[in-house]
Order: sequence, then C-alpha cells, then structure tokens
Amino acid sequence: MFTEVIGFLIIIGVMIVVIIRRQFLKKQLEKNSFDTAANQMQQQFEDTADQIIERIGNEIDRLELLIQVADDKINQLDQKLKNIAVTKPIEEQKQSFQEILQESTRDGEIITKEPPTEILPKQVKLKVSKTNKLVFEMLEQGESLESIAKKTGIGKGAINLIREMYKLQKKV
Repeated sequence: MFTEVIGFLIIIGVMIVVIIRRQFLKKQLEKNSFDTAANQMQQQFEDTADQIIERIGNEIDRLELLIQVADDKINQLDQKLKNIAVTKPIEEQKQSFQEILQESTRDGEIITKEPPTEILPKQVKLKVSKTNKLVFEMLEQGESLESIAKKTGIGKGAINLIREMYKLQKKV
C-alpha cells in the first residue's frame, strides 16, 4: 500500500508539473501574440502616417501653385492699372478700373470679407477694404512685406498690389 501511495503521489506530482509547464507555455504564447499584434498595429500606424504626410505634401504643392497663379494674376492686374493710370484721363480711369475689377472678381462681387469703405482722394474715388486700410497703416509705420503678410494672413503678392495702390493713393 505504501508503494501505491508513493506511485500515486508521483503521478500527481508529474501531472502538476505538466499542468504548470503548460500554463507557462500558454502565457508565453499569449505574450508573443500580443507583441506581434502590437508590432503589426505600430507598422499600420507608421504606414498611415506616411500616407498622410505624402497627402499633406501634395496639398502644399497644390496650394503653392495656386498662390503662384494668384500672384501672377495680381501682377497682371497691377500692370493693367498702371497702364490705365498713364494713358487715360481720370473719368476713363474710373470706368476702366471698374471693368478690371469686374474681370478680376467672380460674378462681379468683390472677394473680401469686409464691405469696402470709400476713401475720397482729390481726383479719383477708390474703394478700399478694412484689410487694405490696415495694410496702409502698417506701410506708413514702415513694416516689411513679410511682417505685414504674417500679421494679416495675406500673400506677399497681394501686399505688393496694395502697396502700389497705397503709392498711387499718396500721389493723388
């Protein structure tokens, strides 16, 4: 009977060792699967971030192209205004200015957030928005184009156009 009890205890001991080993291996396997899942998720995040960065880069390129096109249009309009100022009498300048303004806007509406206010110089009646007034003031204080562009959120080309308008305003 003693040998049977010892044999039974040995069998129970072996079973306990096998069960403990099995549990340990199971935990190791679960840990490895969590690590693998975490690594896969991290890789997916990195891939997604790369795609987002690429899209942002494409949008930046597109926006820079649009800014360049807008600056070119501003320069063309500025040139037209200069030609009008040099070649036509004051009354015709008013009409030509309105025509150019109509050409440069969508459906004849001025593209500004604020309604324009009127400034009455001696000879010519110009409409100037609040934003342009702010730029005029900054120009009078001697601020640089870059500084004005940063503070107002307006592009350098637009600031140049406003500066030219400011110069014409001062001459009149």
